[in-house]
Amino acid sequence: KSGKEIYRVFITGKENVEKYAAFIGFISSAKNKKLSDKIANASTVYRSTKDVFPIGQLIAETCRSLKLLESSMIGSITYKKNATENFSRKSLEKIKDGMEAKLAALEGANVKINQATTIQEYLNMRHALGFSQDEISKEVKIKRQTLAYWEKHGNNLEPLIKGLTARIQRALAEATPKVEQVKNLVE
Repeated sequence: KSGKEIYRVFITGKENVEKYAAFIGFISSAKNKKLSDKIANASTVYRSTKDVFPIGQLIAETCRSLKLLESSMIGSITYKKNATENFSRKSLEKIKDGMEAKLAALEGANVKINQATTIQEYLNMRHALGFSQDEISKEVKIKRQTLAYWEKHGNNLEPLIKGLTARIQRALAEATPKVEQVKNLVE
C-alpha cells in the first residue's frame, strides 16, 4: 500500500465519455489512446435507463416553503448541499408524494386551526407543521419573546391562531404551484 487515496469514477453515456476525453483525459498517453479507440469503435450510443431531472432548485425552494426535509422522503439532504442536484424519477416520485402529503396536512390544519380553543391545541398544530415561534411572531407583527410569553402562559390565543393561519396560508400559496410543477414533471 502506497498510502495514496484512490478514487474510482464511473462515466456513463457516449457523449459524457467523449467530453471526458476532450476536456479532462488521463495523464497516461496509453490510457488516452485506449479511450480514443473505445470511443471510435463504439457502435451504438449508450442511453441511460435512468431518467434524470435537473430541478434541484425547485425541490429546494418547495421543501423550504413546506418545512419539509428531503431526507424524510428519499434518505438524503441533497437540497441543502447542492440546490442544482438532479433527481431520478423514483426519487422525484417519493419527493412528490411527500410534498402532496404535506400540502394535505397544511390544508387540513388551515381548517382545524380555527376550531382550536386551547393554547395546547394551537401548540400541537404549530409543532406538527414545523413552524417556529419566529415565523408566527412575524405574521402577528410582535417580538418572538412576546409570542413565547403568550404561548407559555396561555395568553392571547386569538392572535396566535391568526398568526398560524396566516403562516399556513402563505406556505400553501408559495408551495402549491411548485408542487404542481413537480407533479407535471413526474407524469
